[in-house]
Amino acid sequence: MEMPFLSPAGVDETATVLDRQLLTSALAELTAAQREVVVLRFLGDLSVAETATVLRISEGAVKSTTAKATARLKLLLTDEPLPPEVHSDY
Repeated sequence: MEMPFLSPAGVDETATVLDRQLLTSALAELTAAQREVVVLRFLGDLSVAETATVLRISEGAVKSTTAKATARLKLLLTDEPLPPEVHSDY
């Protein structure tokens, strides 16, 4: 019996595509600064120091922006309440 949505490893590719679409939509809801930091830190695998250098901001700004961005993503992806300070930029 063929399973059209399962990869050869037995992974449901439909769920993977839906997860990717959900994450892409959530990233689009971040501010540009938050999205830049998230992309560099987690997709680019840069350190806090490297991200600060690339963006020409302080390491503290990278850390606070990362915290705000991840809190916003958590809200967008889990429907938890968002604290007011998460709405700000750097």
